[in-house]
Amino acid sequence: MAGNAEKPKEPQTPEGTSNPVEKAQIEESEATQRATRIATGSLVLAIVSVVASIVVGLYSAYLVRQQNGNAEQQELVSLVTNIEQGQQAATGPNGSSAALTILGEAEEANNIIVSLHSNVSSPEKYIVGSALEDGQDFKPALMLLTSAAKEASDPRTTADSWRGAAAILYKLNMNSQAEKDINQARESFSEKGKDVTQVSQDNNIAYTDFFDVPYQAAIGQCSVAEKQEWDTASQLIQNYYSKHHHYYLLGGNNAKQAAVSAQKALRTFCKVPADVLKVKKILKLIRT
Repeated sequence: MAGNAEKPKEPQTPEGTSNPVEKAQIEESEATQRATRIATGSLVLAIVSVVASIVVGLYSAYLVRQQNGNAEQQELVSLVTNIEQGQQAATGPNGSSAALTILGEAEEANNIIVSLHSNVSSPEKYIVGSALEDGQDFKPALMLLTSAAKEASDPRTTADSWRGAAAILYKLNMNSQAEKDINQARESFSEKGKDVTQVSQDNNIAYTDFFDVPYQAAIGQCSVAEKQEWDTASQLIQNYYSKHHHYYLLGGNNAKQAAVSAQKALRTFCKVPADVLKVKKILKLIRT
């Protein structure tokens, strides 16, 4: 009978094979995964490339800065050498021309020092600062000299720098601060070290006192100038000469000039007679 006829069976997918729809979905999923992996790899490569470019750029910039810094340091050494030689020539017949040249080199050297920030020695700062002071360019001179003094790299440079800074402050009528700097100069050899002896301490005190006398006399501090500074320096010189079998505590043109300027200031501003100061005797005890 027709009602009992068997229904035809639907075709079966062989076991172990995928349905065409499923197969298409699988292929699409695999393609998507491959595309994702490729995109991720490309992104990673791009990031690595960017980072590498940044690193290379930074290193290249570092090398350039280092090369520029080395070039500036070499230029600074050359300028400082020229300044020292020029300062010697400035005392000759062409002093005015030499002074202008020195000032220009000192200003250029100061620009380099500002650019370098570090790796500049205290003696270099002192030499450039002194040249700027001589040229009456006081602001950068004071900054360099004070910086060199505070670094205290060696007693001699420290004392010279404090005295240079004090001289500028006196000229700017900042007398109280100038006196503090002079005291700092006196104390520059007070720390123990291989470069510090009793002789070097006495030498520094005597020279600093002679150096300060004209400034103290000019501002009316005659008692300080005569009784404290001139008398102290003179006594140290005489004591050393007597104790050390006629050796000299102070020597050189700078020391002699400091003593000459000191006695002239005392006689001019404070009206102290030359015989009271024992000028001739003291000047003979300064070796030149």
